Amino acid sequence: MRAFLVSLLLVVAVAGPSAANDETEVFNCKNLVAKPTKLNLTCDGPPVFKIDGEEYPGSGGMLTNVKWKTWGPTKAIGTGRLALSSKADGVYKRMRVQVTLGKVKTQKGERVFTEAVTTQGPGYEINTWPIKKWHE
Repeated sequence: MRAFLVSLLLVVAVAGPSAANDETEVFNCKNLVAKPTKLNLTCDGPPVFKIDGEEYPGSGGMLTNVKWKTWGPTKAIGTGRLALSSKADGVYKRMRVQVTLGKVKTQKGERVFTEAVTTQGPGYEINTWPIKKWHE
């Protein structure tokens, strides 16, 4: 029994605290998540966002099939499919994009990405999406 307890203590000491507690996450409308495969960029409804430096109101965006290449404490980079839509017209554009999460803020002790930038590629449109801050 004593050998078991010593082994258990060694495992806990080596493993340390959960990495998930130290990982930067992103608010995905209902809760904080790390490395989501789906990310709603407009949880509070369509924002005013920038495309190629110009502001456009009223469009919503949903990322699907996201594959993260890197996920670090200050930046995350991945690729996925972005569906842009408006309430009046429905989905009007779908495209493969690179997504970069950044602008980390600490909220209630949690590190949270608060901005997503999507780009279709060199010479194509760049969208900047403010992500609702987690405050529940």
